[in-house]
Amino acid sequence: ILNVLGDIIEYFNQWAYVLVGIYGYSYLDSGRKVMELFRARGWTAIITNDLVGYVLSFTATVVGILTGLCGLIIESATSNSDGTSFFFGNTGSAAAAKWMAFGIGVFVGIFIASIMMNVIKGAVNTVIVCYADSPAKLEENHPQLTHRMAKSWVAVFPDCGVRVPPPPPELQVPYATVDL
Repeated sequence: ILNVLGDIIEYFNQWAYVLVGIYGYSYLDSGRKVMELFRARGWTAIITNDLVGYVLSFTATVVGILTGLCGLIIESATSNSDGTSFFFGNTGSAAAAKWMAFGIGVFVGIFIASIMMNVIKGAVNTVIVCYADSPAKLEENHPQLTHRMAKSWVAVFPDCGVRVPPPPPELQVPYATVDL
């Protein structure tokens, strides 16, 4: 049962969308092919430690909390002195209206920020899959990005099989000559 479950999970992954969009494969074929590509490159550790998702989720949470605080400020500024809320009417207490404003703000903020963060995550996934598929093309078109990305990956994952290309001319520092 665990083998079947593992095979199913292998076909359904976040990386498959990239191959669907680039090559037009079916979703299941893309899921299988992208995992084979990562295994062939030795990149299973790189995709397992997907730190981008954690950073973007944290960012969406912070945006949600800030939006909730904005809702709280707006509710405090618009509520009447008798405790009735401009947005929620008579809730029985001013604190209840403020908590509702904060909660709705958090929910809306996280929802909208998550949509935006998923766009960024899709772009990052696309760069990683395209680099795994054809590192020479990325190096040809974006030498600075390729050099920085490969150098960072090798620093974190020394056995990942990524070749660090020489730095492009604009990143090379000429040797200073000193006249004695």
